[in-house]
Amino acid sequence: PPRSTLFPYTTLFRSVHGVFDFDELPVFEGASLHASVYAIKRASLPIEGVDVHEYHSLPTSEPLLHGLRSATRRPAQNFSAKGWVTSGGASLLDEIEESAVPLEQVIGGIYSGMKTGLNSAYIIDRFESQRLLSDEQSAPYLRSLLVPTAIRRWRPEWDGRHMIVPPPGGTIPEQALVMKRLTRVRDQLQKRADLRGDFEWYHLRSCAYFPLFAEPKIVFPDIATEPRFAMDTEGHVISDGAFMLPTDSYCLLGLLNSSFAGFYFRARCNRIGNPSRRGRLRFKKAYVRGFPVPRNALERRHACVIAEITKEIVGGGMTPPLQRQLDDAVFDAYGFDPSDRKLVAA
Repeated sequence: PPRSTLFPYTTLFRSVHGVFDFDELPVFEGASLHASVYAIKRASLPIEGVDVHEYHSLPTSEPLLHGLRSATRRPAQNFSAKGWVTSGGASLLDEIEESAVPLEQVIGGIYSGMKTGLNSAYIIDRFESQRLLSDEQSAPYLRSLLVPTAIRRWRPEWDGRHMIVPPPGGTIPEQALVMKRLTRVRDQLQKRADLRGDFEWYHLRSCAYFPLFAEPKIVFPDIATEPRFAMDTEGHVISDGAFMLPTDSYCLLGLLNSSFAGFYFRARCNRIGNPSRRGRLRFKKAYVRGFPVPRNALERRHACVIAEITKEIVGGGMTPPLQRQLDDAVFDAYGFDPSDRKLVAA
């Protein structure tokens, strides 16, 4: 029978009794993975709490009994369709999400980086870029490129890479060096499954929002240990594995890189390993689009304060005093009381 018949979605979350998280410890010899064990029981009535234990080292014997004896009881409300929050703060997140505006409503959309179907053909390093840029027939088809690893927190660190971007519906001169490069892998390019319609074999798939890359935007990688949102004002293209928000708002950039944002994304994003110990978070569209933007931050007074602090950080780098100033401004925008601030900053 379908999963929904045996385990209705709401019943499944109400019936979680225990969570034993082994992080990326070597549970299985020779295998690198994030192992977890869940104790789940069908129940028609809500349970009061869930026992949670996160292992920092492997017990020598009886690992689940060890975890049960050392577990921390968390409210059952922490385990809902929105996600599982093994730490405190689930009720605070719910309250904020109910009163705030989802990020997607503020900026209008989140866009993926360029997909080529064969990165080795279109993405070129700094040295090859210099050679191709020196060719007058090739230079018009090169765009500076940000790969995910070049997107650092606050501002990108472009490493000199470029992407070959053939003109949609147009052609590249046969004698151009970029054309000769693409011709060497013509057989592979012709086999791309994502190229349909009236295209030349060396074209990229159609991208309706391509002009937005030339505009100021906030960019971020799919996988990171912390929020790594950066303001790109240089018109870089971004590659697959990164995303962009079509906005030049330094207020939003400050919110997305704040301590609250770290707290929020650790609770809502899928993860690889434990984010508290350098594990990675998956910044997928589904999680980022719902980031709660406080209505107060959309007002001029709060927006200006956060934006000015953020511009100072982008221009000169983060310092402990600036971090405190930013967090205080963000906390004020959300209307946090002292206990909320302590929970988020923990």
